[in-house]
Amino acid sequence: MGDLKQHSLIKAQERLRDQVGHALRAALTAGELKPGTVYSAPGLAAELGVSATPVREAMLDLAREGLVEPVRNKGFRITEVSERELDQCTELRMLIEVPTVGRVTETATTEELEALRPLAEEIVSNARDHN
Repeated sequence: MGDLKQHSLIKAQERLRDQVGHALRAALTAGELKPGTVYSAPGLAAELGVSATPVREAMLDLAREGLVEPVRNKGFRITEVSERELDQCTELRMLIEVPTVGRVTETATTEELEALRPLAEEIVSNARDHN
């Protein structure tokens, strides 16, 4: 029979790669990784507490998505988002979020809506603070 251990190792590496990718996307979204800045895979790996390989793989995934660009022998540069791209994201969010909120308000109980109030207030506060 084949080496089944090899297949489970591959799955474990894929999961770590995905976890690192999610962490890096969150850091990008939160502004913790600055546009125009070059980050090395070993440096990010040290901050995340993982080896450089899953970070490098995750960064290559982000490069395919246009979020970073490889810089030979240095790492990855965070791409800058243009005003046009930000406008497009805003339009897309409005197309998705407004109808979704409308549906939620029609189907949710009063208690469920009240439970969402602190989150809504936090969103308004962050928007007011340009966060």
